[in-house]
Parts: sequence; C-alpha cells; structure tokens
Amino acid sequence: MTQSTVRLLLIDDDPIFLIGLRAACQEYPDLEVVAEAQTAEAALAILEPQRITTENSSVRTSANNIIHVAILELGMANLSTPVVRLNSTPDSAIAFCQHLTTNYPDLVVLLLTSVGQTHRLQAAQRVGVQGYCRKGVNIEKIITAIRVVASGETLWENLNTELEVTTSVPPMGRLSLWGRWRYRMGKSGLRQIDETLAEVTAQLPLPYDIKRGEPMAVLNWLMMTGQRRELLAARWIVSQVLPASVRAQAPPPEETNLSPNTPPNPPVKREESLVVRPNASLTYQTPVLATEVKSLLFDVTFSKLQSGLINLTGSPLEIDILRFTQKRELIYLILQKFEQILDECEFSEIQVEQLSDQCQTMLLDIWEYTVTTYFGKYYTLKVREQEVEVVAVLLQDAVLIQAIILEKIPLVPDLIAHLLFQIPLMVDNTAYPVGSPEAMQRAEAILQNLVIQIANAVIQPLLNHFADFEEVKQKYYDRRLLSTRELEKFRNNLSWKYRVEKYFSEPKEIFESLYSLRILGERGIQKQEVYSPRNVELEKLVGVQLAVTLVLETRDAVAPRVRATIAFLGSGVVYVLTQVVGRGIGLIGRGILQGIGNSLPDSRVRKKNGRQP
Repeated sequence: MTQSTVRLLLIDDDPIFLIGLRAACQEYPDLEVVAEAQTAEAALAILEPQRITTENSSVRTSANNIIHVAILELGMANLSTPVVRLNSTPDSAIAFCQHLTTNYPDLVVLLLTSVGQTHRLQAAQRVGVQGYCRKGVNIEKIITAIRVVASGETLWENLNTELEVTTSVPPMGRLSLWGRWRYRMGKSGLRQIDETLAEVTAQLPLPYDIKRGEPMAVLNWLMMTGQRRELLAARWIVSQVLPASVRAQAPPPEETNLSPNTPPNPPVKREESLVVRPNASLTYQTPVLATEVKSLLFDVTFSKLQSGLINLTGSPLEIDILRFTQKRELIYLILQKFEQILDECEFSEIQVEQLSDQCQTMLLDIWEYTVTTYFGKYYTLKVREQEVEVVAVLLQDAVLIQAIILEKIPLVPDLIAHLLFQIPLMVDNTAYPVGSPEAMQRAEAILQNLVIQIANAVIQPLLNHFADFEEVKQKYYDRRLLSTRELEKFRNNLSWKYRVEKYFSEPKEIFESLYSLRILGERGIQKQEVYSPRNVELEKLVGVQLAVTLVLETRDAVAPRVRATIAFLGSGVVYVLTQVVGRGIGLIGRGILQGIGNSLPDSRVRKKNGRQP
C-alpha cells in the first residue's frame, strides 16, 4: 500500500454486488476496499472512529484508519436509522447522505446506484454528495469516477445527459395506446425469457467435462444448448412485438452461434459481473431490490392481463359485461395512470403524513382520467333526438362512485407508502420489508384489487345511464349479454350483490378482521381473503350491520352449546334405541326363533310315532 492509496467503504445491501466490486477494485493498486456494510448502522459503526477524530482535534489517528471514499447505493431499503435525523426530507437515503457529508467532512461520498430519478440525484447533490455513477457501466468508468472524486473534484456532469435519455423521456410517452400496450407486453415477456435464459446458461456443463467425453455431460450440453437456442429464438420473436421506435433502441439479443460441435463458453461467475439483477420470478421466491419493486409489480400485473380475465369469484362484477379486449384495455389504462401518479408523487416529494388525505383524491383522479380516456372526451349518443356527451353524464356520478366503491378499496395508503417511502407492509400482523417475497405478494394483491375495483367504478355509471343503447352494446359488451333480458338480469344481480355486501358481507368481514381482494390469477379474476385489524370500523357499525355482527356473535356463543346438547341428546337416543329397544327386540326375536327351532324336532317325532303300528 502506497501513500496515495484510496481507502474505500462499500455500502450496498446486495452481497453479490459487493463481492464483485471488491474483486474488481483489487486489480488496481491505488485502490483498497477496507470495509463493507449492508446497513446504515453498520456503515456508521465503521466510520465512528473517524467521526471522533473529526470532532476532537486533539485526537490523532493513523492514515491507515481513515476512509477516503464511501461508495453508496442510493436505493437501499435499510438506510433509515435513529442516529440519522430526517431533517426536511422524508427520503431516508438522502437524509443518510446528508448525515455523512455533515458529520464526516473528510469523507467523499460517491453514488454507485441503479436509482434513476433525477430529482433524487439532484437532492443528493444538494446535500453535498460529490459524485454519481450509474450501475451497469464498464468497470473502467467506475474506477475513473472513484479516482476523480477522491482527488477532490465532483462528478455530476453526466446527470443532465445520461438521465434525460433514460428516465426523463420514457419511450412510452411518445407511443399510441396500442404501442404502449405492445411495449408493456413485450417488456414483460423479455423479462421472463431473460430470467429463464440466465438459469439455462448457468446450468450448462463446463468445457472440461465435455472434453473428457463424459456421456452425461455431452448429453446435458446438447439438451441445454437446444433449449438455449429455443429461448433465444423466442426472445427475438417477442422483441418484434415492441414498437419499431423502441425496438431500435433495445439491446440486441444474445448471439446464437452455438452448435453441438462447439463447446459452450464457461458460465460467467456472478461475482465477475458488476450488474447483478435480482433473480425474482412471478412467485417472488427471492427478495427483490427496493429500486425494482414498483416496476416489477406493474410488469407482473401487465403480464397477467393475458389470463382471460374470467370472473371466478362467484359474485358479479361490472366489468363482466365487457368483451375481453375492452376489459383488458380498461385495466391497462388504470394501471398506466396509477403508475404515472406514483411517479408524480415521487417528484413532488409528498409527505407520508399526507397519504391518508390524498389517497381518495388520487383514486378519484384515476377514475376521472380513465372515464374520459376510455370512452373519449367527445363521445356522444343520441338520446330523444338530442346529442348527449357521454363522459359529462358519467362524471356527474363522481360522489356516488366515490362513496360506494372508491372509498371502500382497502389498504391503498399502505400500498402507496410501501412503494414511495419503503415502509414495511403488514402481512398477517407481521411487518415485512420492501422487496421481501411476502411483501411483494401482498402488494401485488392490493394493486390488482385496486385496478379491478376502479374498473368496476368506470363501468357502473355507464350501466346506470346508457346500459340499453345499441351503439354501446355493439362497441363494448360481451355478445352473451347483448339481449335486453340478459342485460336486465345482469343489472339485477349487481344490485343484489351490493345489498348483500352492504348488509351482510361487509359487516361479516369487519367482524372477522378480513378484506376480500379481487386478484388476477392464472385462469382469471379470483377472490383472496387477507387478515387486517378493523376494530375502528367495527365500532362505527350501526343498524342492520351491527345486528348482523350481534347475530354472528350470538351464533358463535350459542351454536357450540346447542351442537353439544344435540350431540348429547342424540347419543342418548342412539343408546336407548340400540341398547334398550334394540336388545329387547333382539331377545324377543331370538326367543321366537328358538321356539320355532324347538318345535320342529317335536313335530318330526310325533309324525314318526304316528306312522308306527
């Protein structure tokens, strides 16, 4: 180690990435990784001697104990700590950066991060962070960035060039509705193919196994390379689904020049690559990086729109009246708008305390936008020889829709707080952090129930005002519900559903501390019940709803005793019938049979004696 060696502290919650970055830095003699930390508390513990030296000028420390550069992932989920005060920002990562730059003036902070939000990076720059480098660039660029900030210079000149291309102008913003749909579907398909392709590539036999001529190794290699070629071909086909403007910017697919006579290249070890994506499947078997939680949730939901959207819940939904393509387009619009609102909330730096008050406004904005976009702002129908603007009439029901549907969508503030502020999500009364499999599954269920319920809210005013118009039927309705009779049956079923839910199902779920969510399953829309305390709502029940809970409580208290009494009386009756009456009947029957049996020999003897002379 020379006098000019730069001592590094790596702060990242991805252990594989830490291994890769440490191995890469070891190749450069002027860099030395002296410590690693996966949490804010661990990083502060490592830096504590340096803080003491800074505060007390009389304390001297060796140059070997000073850390020069802290390399930080801004998207870590565990950067909050009681030691770090949030000051004026609710973003724990920015607060942690401010704590480092304020309390460790000799420490240089370099962001090596996958976070792409320009406003967050600019906030980090304002609190004194010296540089930024995007994850995924060449290792030479990362080493150069470390050397630049270690020399006392700043590295922010690429913030307004790189990020504007990658984040501020998303490709979907310039596409039509059909183009955005193709982009989403293609992106989701490519994600799944790439994950499977990575698994297949990792399982390929090593070259020296094939060179030894082991039969199983050669057979496995032939099978795996064939599967790999199929995946590469599928990837190329799916990439053609993307719009031409997006496809031109997409990275080219992997080379497909493998043949049975050419041994494959040895699989790349994960620690040799600095770009490590989470191996997260649709079942969320492994944790997901906090920075990718939102995009993965929306991508998974978009991919499930191909399931057919058949209602398997047992109760009617407003969107059941729509054709599959119309139903899918409606849900797609809602997902797109909700994702946009979340991005706007990140940019505006909304406070977590404001969520409970702002959630209903957000849902109403999504509903109004979807109604206007889905039906068309200037869509008119002829009613009694007059042209009526459909959207204007539908939006008049905003108060009613908010009261009977939007306000009853459960757990929306929890979902938004989880995605925006990385607040743990409660699952079965246990808090799970952002990216954990349990939190991902629950967040997906809440998101899908949200968009399905808003879709119902879009269609309900249409059924109230323009249900039996032939133009509406031919444009939107399922062919099985075109007749007036079937349409009226459908509307009556919906009316009864809301009465049953209001007076029975809803108080029952409140009493049982449950929420019924509608989710997108493999075959269609399914019902899922999740536990959540609802004591506040229980105390507000009155009238028929309160009576239902009292009946349920009475049944729970009385039914076991009644069943026990009936069981006891039933056992007594069974005892009397079997042991007393049954045995009595058995004894009588047996006596009769014995009498008959005894009389037969006597009759034979008398007959025999009668024939004797």
